Amino acid sequence: MGSTQLILALLMLAYGVQSTEDASLSKTRKIVCSFDKPFHLDHASAQNPETPKSALLFLRSWMGSDDEDGFDRESIRFFLKDSSLKLLQSLKADADKLACEIKLYFTDNIQVLWPGVHSNDQAMDSWFIATMKHTEGDYHLTIFLYQVPESPPQGMLSAESHNSQSVRTHHVSAAFAVRTRTPVIQSKLKQDVLLDCTFSIDHPADVMVTWTLNKKGREGINLLSYSGSTKQIQHYSKNVVIQEEELAKGNASILMRNVDIEKQGFYYCSVVVASLYWDQKIHLEIAESPIVEVNAKSLSLVEGEDQKLLCDASHYYPLDVSIEWLKEDRGQTFLPIKVQNIIFSSHKYNRDGTYSISSYFMYKARLQDNGVVFTCRVEHSSLALSIRRSVNIYVTGSSRWSFELWLLVSLILIFSAILVYTAKYFFRGRPYNQVSFKRIILVFIWVMNMQSFNACSLA
Repeated sequence: MGSTQLILALLMLAYGVQSTEDASLSKTRKIVCSFDKPFHLDHASAQNPETPKSALLFLRSWMGSDDEDGFDRESIRFFLKDSSLKLLQSLKADADKLACEIKLYFTDNIQVLWPGVHSNDQAMDSWFIATMKHTEGDYHLTIFLYQVPESPPQGMLSAESHNSQSVRTHHVSAAFAVRTRTPVIQSKLKQDVLLDCTFSIDHPADVMVTWTLNKKGREGINLLSYSGSTKQIQHYSKNVVIQEEELAKGNASILMRNVDIEKQGFYYCSVVVASLYWDQKIHLEIAESPIVEVNAKSLSLVEGEDQKLLCDASHYYPLDVSIEWLKEDRGQTFLPIKVQNIIFSSHKYNRDGTYSISSYFMYKARLQDNGVVFTCRVEHSSLALSIRRSVNIYVTGSSRWSFELWLLVSLILIFSAILVYTAKYFFRGRPYNQVSFKRIILVFIWVMNMQSFNACSLA
């Protein structure tokens, strides 16, 4: 009996856990959005200038009483029906990581022939566009929504029955969505880059896809176009690759081969189905890291010697780069000292579109700088960490007085020779005094040479 009760208890516990999970899964997730709607498009807005500027997109058709907790009754509510669009599957998981904007989609009085949308439903405000941008840059998603008539489930009051005068409610269905998982992509030179663009439609339909590149100050450059009705792809650039069989699956991504500086810019993946049209923007940035070199890894200098310390940063893009020299003593625990009076060359433009620059300063060796390390630090937008190249300095004692000492010795020798020659000439014919004087002269020369030798040794 005890074991039976234990089994029943475990079953009840499991059921309770499952019920909690089901309740959690069924709990409505909502996305906070901004709402952009010109006031003159709505009769109620014309009478009430304080048109709501915010909206809530509920990822379930109807809400219960628990869903109203913390609800802003001044917001416009959009209830999204369950959709077959695969691109919407990530919305519930990322609901709190999305920057959302909802606005009207203007059809310019053109009837949108769409399954489930009747001609008498083609009101001015029957179509909406919801744009979702993941706050961590994972993707950008655009959804075309159309209004659908909706009645609450049996036994449940309509959400509009509560404060219907203060809150506007729209029941919508997702018809068409376009997404990119590479809204901003960075690449090095000479690499292949995948520009992601996928679309999803709630029914089988022929689509038209075009890719264009827009660069600042230039007209759009056509890259390719695809017609779903003819199943034909027109290529305008040989470096663009697209998989035709993937288009039928909603994948319009392209591969850009061997990108260079000219390939950076804003790419637009344009998808047209029926009268619905959307440009998905992708920003391709070229970022090439600099190659950093110094003119020596170590230098052995004599005190007082001048030396040029040079740092080259080459083949980087874009232009902005920061170079500085730092001085750090051996065993130093505090921050390095920034070297002043640095000289920079002008930016050199390379044939591949990258840039190069040099930075240098003149250093006079000092004995107290023995063991000092000079470091060239380069920072660039393509680098997560700065690049460092160091030069070790070794300084030995100065021999700057050697030339003067040798000159002094030479002068003494010359003077001694002149003195001997003069004495020999002066004491010619005086043998007794000549020998003594010669000895005196030799002793004098020896003393002077010893003094010169000692001076050289001390130096």
